[in-house]
Amino acid sequence: MIKYSLLTFLLLFIGYEIIVRSTDIYWTIGQNQWQSNIMRANTLIYDGGRYDNIMVGSSIANKLSAKISRDSLPESFYNLSFDGQSSFDGLRILENLNYKPKRLFIEMNIISREEDKNFTGALFSPVLFPAKKYFKSLRENYQPVEVIARMKNRRKMHLDSLAKEPVAKFERDESTFQHFLKVRTQDNKQLLTAEKVRTQIGRLKEIVSRFQQKGVQVVFFEVPVDPLVCDLPLPVQIRSALEENFEPMGCKFIRIPDCSGYYTSDVTHLERGSVYRYLRYFRNELDRQHI
Repeated sequence: MIKYSLLTFLLLFIGYEIIVRSTDIYWTIGQNQWQSNIMRANTLIYDGGRYDNIMVGSSIANKLSAKISRDSLPESFYNLSFDGQSSFDGLRILENLNYKPKRLFIEMNIISREEDKNFTGALFSPVLFPAKKYFKSLRENYQPVEVIARMKNRRKMHLDSLAKEPVAKFERDESTFQHFLKVRTQDNKQLLTAEKVRTQIGRLKEIVSRFQQKGVQVVFFEVPVDPLVCDLPLPVQIRSALEENFEPMGCKFIRIPDCSGYYTSDVTHLERGSVYRYLRYFRNELDRQHI
């Protein structure tokens, strides 16, 4: 009975692996935030692509590549930013992989969050990490629901297709926006303690120094948010601390543009039209600074 069960499992596993490798599943969306983050990381970890430009950050930076045409981003670019996480998670992944891009873009907006060790631990599990290298069917990107959906309609909802949709006139629920504005305003009036700033800056300095020793150019960037919170005490504190500590290390900065004219639905995350506007600014700054 046990032998029969094992044989059945092996046949099903091998059959599913063959299906996965023969099906055009070149995009996935995830069924929740955690899974979407894992899938974004898996793409870099297992697909073998080598990128000259890597971006790390939180959900603020994550939105810079959601439903956006690839030609709006720099060439050879991968966005390793995660919803609900911070730059430290993307940096840890790169270090674990001994990944050496030419340029490393680090989001400035949020530095207070710690690395989520449960997240990076799940990615580099001693058992599953090596197994996923060889078996695609074990990766979250290839769960049965995703595969069946792609087999039925392979390209209809791919992000490249979504990116070709015209940018619609921006509309938002004002009552929801006012709720977020009240919360975010209060949050951004509260400064980090001096000890918290020293700790986070110290950790970041160690990581940046290790990348610089490998010849990686490090660039800090700040994404605009709603103008009403753009220059409140907390973002000004973070901005000043990063510039004071990392400019002497030779890091470049793509400073935040005038937030006027940028729109969000929740005070923090840019809507699609504003993303395109910021990316034009971003690319112009790369050219202007010869980055």
